[in-house]
Parts: sequence; C-alpha cells; structure tokens
Amino acid sequence: MKYVSIFLTIIFIPLSCKKDAPPKPSLPEGIWGEAGALQNGEPWMAHPACWVDLVDKTSINAEIDSFYAGYWNYSLREALTIAKIPPAPGSYTVHKYQQYTTQTWASLGIWDDDQPLGDYEIVESDSATNKVTILSYDTLSKEIKGTFNLTFKVTKRPYPDYPDTIRYTNGVFHGKITPK
Repeated sequence: MKYVSIFLTIIFIPLSCKKDAPPKPSLPEGIWGEAGALQNGEPWMAHPACWVDLVDKTSINAEIDSFYAGYWNYSLREALTIAKIPPAPGSYTVHKYQQYTTQTWASLGIWDDDQPLGDYEIVESDSATNKVTILSYDTLSKEIKGTFNLTFKVTKRPYPDYPDTIRYTNGVFHGKITPK
C-alpha cells in the first residue's frame, strides 16, 4: 500500500501543477493605435503604422494592417496603405497608385504572414467615395486621427473565393508617426 501511495503521488503532482498560458505575442514594431471599418459591410479591425514619407519628407503614409494571431507572433493578413496624405486637417481624394505620383493614393494587399497572395487597386471611377480625412494631427505628440472610405477592385485574386471588390466604409484610424 505504501508503494501505491508513492506511485499515485508521483503521477498526480505534475497533473495538479498550474500551467501558464504562453505570453500573448506582440505586434510588429512601429504599430501604434487602433483602426477599423466596415469591410463589405462586416466589422474589420486593424492596427496602424504611420510615418513621414521617406521621399518627399512632408506627407504622411499610413499602413493599416489586419493580423491573425499565431502561437508566437501575429501574422499579416491585409495591408491597406494610404500614402502621400498631407499633414494637415482636411479631406483628400484617394487615387490608385502610380509611380512618382504626388497625389494621395491607396493600395490593398492580401498576405499570409510574409507571403503576398493578392492585390487590389483603387476604383478611380468612385472618386466621390475614395476619401481620407485627417481630423487632427498633433505635431508635438505625433498623433494623427482620421477617417476613410475606399473602394478597391481585384488585380490579383488571392484565393478563388475572394471578392472582386472590397469596400471600406466608416473607416477610422488613430495612429502615431514613428520613425521608419
């Protein structure tokens, strides 16, 4: 009986120890704030990374990324980039990306972590809807707040069941300009 007690103790002690959950992964460097919109009518949550444009050194770029949580880190799912935003409150029409442009533009990429899967570009015929509005930009704290409404069409379909058109409505973001 003595050996049975020792045996049962040895078996049940490890089972009774509380196991800590793995630490929650942290978002990539440069991400600060929060963002969201309705994506084709469904709630969409994201995280902004904002920086001063590296070429013209005056406009602002905002990459609004959605992630999925892996076991050890977050993996990129969608990268919505709005670039060449003037650093002043106002509403700006958003165009499709063109090399060497000075106009505000946007693009949308679908990713699987570090692998690009698909691309979408702005529907320029929807220029009345394709807007980004800077509500405030604090030059001391480097915080920027804005809204957006954007319509994209597929140029490279990531998966067969992905839509031809992706619409972001009632979009909001609150970020902080960080060094790039």
